[in-house]
Amino acid sequence: TTLASLGLLMAVLTYLTVRSAPDTVSYSHGTGVYVAAIGALIALAGSLFALWTAPYAPLRPLRPGIAWGRIATAAVAMIVIGIGSISGWTFDERLSGELTAADVAEVEALRAEAKADPHVAAINTLRVGKIYNNARLSSLVILDGLTEDGGGLGRLALFAGALASLFVLPASGVLGSNEHLRWRWSAVVAGLGFGIMLLGVGWVASLLRVGPRLIVTGAGAFLTILGGFFILATARPLLAEFRRKKVYDDDVGSVAGEALASVQ
Repeated sequence: TTLASLGLLMAVLTYLTVRSAPDTVSYSHGTGVYVAAIGALIALAGSLFALWTAPYAPLRPLRPGIAWGRIATAAVAMIVIGIGSISGWTFDERLSGELTAADVAEVEALRAEAKADPHVAAINTLRVGKIYNNARLSSLVILDGLTEDGGGLGRLALFAGALASLFVLPASGVLGSNEHLRWRWSAVVAGLGFGIMLLGVGWVASLLRVGPRLIVTGAGAFLTILGGFFILATARPLLAEFRRKKVYDDDVGSVAGEALASVQ
């Protein structure tokens, strides 16, 4: 539940913090997103309370000492997220087919020359293609995760990644070898990693759903998803070691529940 509630909160924060397009005249958030934010906070508070009071125990004793591999993985994840934040999140090619007045005049001159002398038609065709390619590359707009004209989600990803990297320290045993504390911090780390993944997935899905045809997603969003996955992966093995140690009689899936059902 901690993983799901943190993922929900990150998804809501993504919607609230993403910037509108520069040419947007008027826009305001509806009440739905604020209701979702309140629900995410309530769910997070409940999941953290359950996490700190849940009767769970590891299947076998955890390895003593500091898990340096998890810390190194978190550092790599932070580097990947940082690279993703300064990489292109959006590639805008809507102006790719437009030529300047000088380019149009040069294209017309090459076409007229090809009509007058068929021997230069092939060479002039290559020159015209080069003009169009140069125009397409010069008009390509690349927006990263930090630029003011873009969505600006790189900042949120960096903040969440830094927070997760900080929480990896107690989850790895730097502040002590208490098994339950390491498990609880690992659950928070996994939730933040899952939320970072949802941030990138939400951006990609939004552009696929409503973006114009010539606006495509860049590598920055995918690197952010990858960094979130690395953070989630650092906590997943330890979380899998813990199982509920308190069994209730009304749990039909437990041994006690099956015995009680057979007696009745």
